[in-house]
Amino acid sequence: MRSVLTFVLLGVAVATVAGCGSGGNTGNDDTGSSGNLSAASRADAPASPTASPSTSPPNAAKASPTTTKSDRPGTQPVLGLPAGWEVAPRADYTARQAAGQVTITAKGENPTGGYEVKLVQSPLRIWPPQWILAHRKPAGPVTQAITPFETSASFKSDKKVATVVVNDASGRRIANVAQAQN
Repeated sequence: MRSVLTFVLLGVAVATVAGCGSGGNTGNDDTGSSGNLSAASRADAPASPTASPSTSPPNAAKASPTTTKSDRPGTQPVLGLPAGWEVAPRADYTARQAAGQVTITAKGENPTGGYEVKLVQSPLRIWPPQWILAHRKPAGPVTQAITPFETSASFKSDKKVATVVVNDASGRRIANVAQAQN
C-alpha cells in the first residue's frame, strides 16, 4: 500500500511539471479532446458566458502581487530533482543487465543545443529503483537546432531485473531489461 501511495504521489508530481494538472482540479476538468482548457475553466475567462471581463472576479495571479514563478503550475520543483532541473521530454529507453549491474540508457532530442540531460534516481524507496529523465536549460546563446542526446545511469543488482521504470514529461515509461549472455 505504501509503494502504491508513493507511486501515485510521484505520478502527480510528474504530471504537474508536465503541465497536466491545474493544481486544484477535482475531476471536472472541462478539457476537450485536445486536452486544452475550455474558456469557461480559464482563470481569465468571464464567470459566465454573458459576463464581461470587467464584471468577472479578478484573476488570482493579478490579485496576488506575491505570486512567484514557483507558484504557477508547470514550474514547481519536482521531488528528487536538483534545483534548476526539469522533467525532460519523451525519450527512448533501453536497459541491460550484465555482471551484477543494470544500465539504463535514454536517447532523445533537445529543442536546442546546450541542454544538460541526465537520469536521476527517484527518491521512492522501491525495488528496482525508478528513474526520472531530467534536463537543465542552457544559459546564454545556443545553437537553434534540434540536438540529439544520449545519457545513461546504472545500479547494482545480483538479482535478475525484468523491467525498469523511467518517468519523463510524457509519463511513466517501462523499459524491458535485456540480460547478458554468460
